[in-house]
Amino acid sequence: MSGRNRVVHLAGVSFAYDRGGKQVLADVSWEFADAAITALLGPNGSGKTTLLNLILGWLQPSAGVVRVNGHEPAATARRSWSRQVGLVPQNETHAFELEVVEYVLLGRAPYLGLLERPGAADRAAAEAALERTGLEAFALRPVNGLSGGERQLAAIARVLAQDPHVLLLDEPLSHLDLGNTRRVLALLQALRRDGHAVILTTHDPNVAAAVADEALLLKEGRLVAAGRAREVLTAEHLGATYGVELDVLEVAGRTVVLPRV
Repeated sequence: MSGRNRVVHLAGVSFAYDRGGKQVLADVSWEFADAAITALLGPNGSGKTTLLNLILGWLQPSAGVVRVNGHEPAATARRSWSRQVGLVPQNETHAFELEVVEYVLLGRAPYLGLLERPGAADRAAAEAALERTGLEAFALRPVNGLSGGERQLAAIARVLAQDPHVLLLDEPLSHLDLGNTRRVLALLQALRRDGHAVILTTHDPNVAAAVADEALLLKEGRLVAAGRAREVLTAEHLGATYGVELDVLEVAGRTVVLPRV
């Protein structure tokens, strides 16, 4: 991993939602690689989603600097930033009754002018994203009529149509059955092969062990450990992060994390 290009840079990043209030993140520094999957792990309230929102540019750090490809979000036009960074949120409310293909076409907004309608290239990108996520048969269904797992796949398809260099995914497997979980994990690995920087949050260390090249462990807004996934996902580091005793085993050449009972 040391030889790969580092595309997202965090330097001494801290954040509090209220001025003078409790810090949600405190002095976090890390460089995320492209052509790699990085997992952010930690208990609820550890700052994982806040960190994604800082990279996305929706929040500005109280201290420190966030850069993507050498640029800061506050100094970059929103449309240009959206061509670089895209988000799949954990939960998304669909206020309008859109067909799935219309929803996925929203990902093309950074490439369209004001009031410009999607063209043939945009529709081709949306159709390719639907095919890649296995949703081509759902293209004309209303988004609000999909199951939770299907809506999650539609959100991933929307970001694929957006085609950013950096993909942020907040608990992307939380609503998926085993079949769709396997599909999404395979898709994330394909995106890594395509050269994307994939950054995902998860509560499950086994997800990180299955696909992540690197991992960051957060507790109360501070880094407990960061580095190669195999070196970070240890019983000692995970126990310190989650406050429980864990066993980390090697089963058929794969790392498996189990709570100790």
